[in-house]
This record gives sequence, structure tokens and C-alpha cells, in this order.
Amino acid sequence: MRLEGWAYVLAVAHPSSRALRALHEVGHVLAAGHDPHGHLMAAVYDRNNGHCIDRAAVAMVASVQRLPLNQLNWCVGPGLDGGRASYR
Repeated sequence: MRLEGWAYVLAVAHPSSRALRALHEVGHVLAAGHDPHGHLMAAVYDRNNGHCIDRAAVAMVASVQRLPLNQLNWCVGPGLDGGRASYR
């Protein structure tokens, strides 16, 4: 599939809490709201939660930006996406 327009690439191997807060704010720029059950897009920052860009955050952005969710990447692991400890 050929995508026209912008490409969003956000990658941080081991994000600091400052980087995670910045990624949270980028989520808002891309029109994602707060997710009461989410990790990255939770309304209140918790350093023990949201260590990466989770599926819920990607799904919100994909929905608003009309991007194909099945062609995007997010992290998975304990407490994320069924608990599979790997990266998609």
C-alpha cells in the first residue's frame, strides 16, 4: 500500500519520564485524548505505567488520523496487549 502525505515515526529505546511526557503531548497534537484505561495517554502521569507507546494510544491516533491500525506498530508486554512480552 502506498501512503501519501506525512509519516509519523516516534521511537525511543528506553524513554525517560521526560520523553514519555513529551510522547504523551505528541499524542494530543495528533488528536488523541486521555484514556482512563490507557498507559501512555492516561490523564495522570504514573512513572510505573506507560513505559512505551501502547496499542490504545496508537488506536486513538489511527482512528482520528484515518490510518490503518494493522499497519502500525506499538509495544506489547506485561499489562499491554494481552501480556505478550515482545515488540510488534
